[in-house]
Amino acid sequence: MQQGILLERIQWQNIWVNIKKIIPLKRLFLQETLSIYKRQIIQLSPFVIIIWLQVDKKQLKLEKNYFQIAHFISAILININLEDALEAKTSKEFDKLFQIKLHGMKTVNEYYEFLGCVDDLKNVKIPILCINSRDDPILHYSTIPYYITKVNQNVIFLITKTRHVGWFEGLLNPRRWYIKPTLQFLNFATEINNNN
Repeated sequence: MQQGILLERIQWQNIWVNIKKIIPLKRLFLQETLSIYKRQIIQLSPFVIIIWLQVDKKQLKLEKNYFQIAHFISAILININLEDALEAKTSKEFDKLFQIKLHGMKTVNEYYEFLGCVDDLKNVKIPILCINSRDDPILHYSTIPYYITKVNQNVIFLITKTRHVGWFEGLLNPRRWYIKPTLQFLNFATEINNNN
C-alpha cells in the first residue's frame, strides 16, 4: 500500500519497471545522486509532499546509474512510513518522520544544521540582508540567529510581522513588499561601495 501510494504521488511507474530488481538497498546519501538529477521537494502544505525529479533521460539509460536511482527510491520506500509522516501534527514531527530519513540524517537537529546557514553567515564578507517574519509559523522566531549581527556586521536582519512568506501590500492589487526594502538595501550598499 505504501509503495503504491508513493509511486502514484511521484509518478515513477516507468522508472520503477527498470530498477525494481535492484530494490531493496541501503539508505540514500544524496551526494551520490546529485550528478544524475536535480531533486526538488515542493510542499503544498506543511504535511503534503510531492517529490519531483528532473531525470536526464540519457543518464537514466546508462545501466551504471540504475544503482544510484534505485538507492534513492529504496530510501523512500523502505525507510519512510509515508502514512505516519502525513499524520504528523507539527513541522518538526514531519521532519523527524520523513525529512531526516529521506536525507540520511540521524536527528532533526542534524538535519536543521545541514540546511541552515548560521555558520556561513559568520563568514559573509559583503553586506547581506536577511528578511524574516517574527510570527512565521514555519520558521519560528526563536531560530533567528540575532547574535550573528554582533559577530559579523555585514549581516543585517529585517524582522517583520507578516506570517510565512506573507510580504504583500495593497488590497486590490497586491504586490510583494520585500522588493522595496531589498532594493533600498542594494542601493545603499552600492552607494557605500562607490564612496569607498
